[in-house]
Amino acid sequence: MYLLFADESGTHGGSHALVIGGLAVHEQDAQSLQRALDTCVQQHFSIGQVEEYELHAAEIRNAN
Repeated sequence: MYLLFADESGTHGGSHALVIGGLAVHEQDAQSLQRALDTCVQQHFSIGQVEEYELHAAEIRNAN
């Protein structure tokens, strides 16, 4: 079985564009992908509890 993660962007601030993106991950690969993402976030961002983060492109692009 595959798990599908989908999100939308571009509906704010008068934009006429709507972008929907997604990622399909086989269920056997989901845990290893989660561990890899958690490791990456812990190494590159100041995150307290890694279970409580969300990655936003605007915040990453404009990070201090």
